[in-house]
Amino acid sequence: MRYKFRYSNSIYKIAARIAAPMQNFFMIIAIFIVAYNLIGRLCIFFNVSSLTIKNFGEILQEPMLICAFLSAIIYCFLPKGVFINDSEIVIAKYTFVPFNFKMRIHIPYNEIEDINVNYSNIHFTKYRFSLVTLCGDESYNVEITLKNGKKCFFSIDNQEEFVQNVTQRCNII
Repeated sequence: MRYKFRYSNSIYKIAARIAAPMQNFFMIIAIFIVAYNLIGRLCIFFNVSSLTIKNFGEILQEPMLICAFLSAIIYCFLPKGVFINDSEIVIAKYTFVPFNFKMRIHIPYNEIEDINVNYSNIHFTKYRFSLVTLCGDESYNVEITLKNGKKCFFSIDNQEEFVQNVTQRCNII
């Protein structure tokens, strides 16, 4: 069963559709640049010529752009939302958000300690960056507390129905 992500209004929904592919694109480029700089510093440390470092940069340029474009395109075409399976919840967001770089988050039912609908605004709390989606509704979302203490927040359509389905499946397993 699939639940689509919910946004505060249509402007946030449009912003997410524009910002997420751009964020994926530039995040991949940033990762490659950091890796290139680290490798360059290691080469300087081991007295490798600067010509070798430049050649390595030219070799990395094409795979970097291919990976960046693919990560942006993946967001546009793959189905996003929260999926309920027989053994787990799968949060398919296909974007990088702060403190959570996984594109698909798998949460087995046996790891869930508590799940409820959170009606309070998490914007000014320490859980602000625990929101899984970009531009999601911060004042009306599902809060999942795992047995290891981590909390996960996301806003979807039909949140009360989702919480009931998950609690039933957690009690069965």
